[in-house]
Amino acid sequence: MLDDFAQRGWLSEARFTEQIVHARRSKYGAQRIVQELKEKGVSADAVAAVLPELRESELEAARAVWAKKFGVLPQDARERAKQIRFMMSRGFSSGVIGKVLQGNGD
Repeated sequence: MLDDFAQRGWLSEARFTEQIVHARRSKYGAQRIVQELKEKGVSADAVAAVLPELRESELEAARAVWAKKFGVLPQDARERAKQIRFMMSRGFSSGVIGKVLQGNGD
């Protein structure tokens, strides 16, 4: 039965992967999404296929998540550490987090 679904195009790993990426992109970074895909048994090839798209949009997604949660640049080291921990828990890379917390529009 599953083979029949796959032949008809109703069951596709690529579509499943795209759906997960689309659903998670507004809340999570590339690292967390890739981890979730691997946990769900998505093949390495399918993960590799969506990775460039994830990396390309990661800064934009990180800015949106940060703005929704904080919206104000940290005023001291304690607040900065809190914001960094939150962003890392969401799966954003340290390089992207650094760019977001610099506060410039780049």
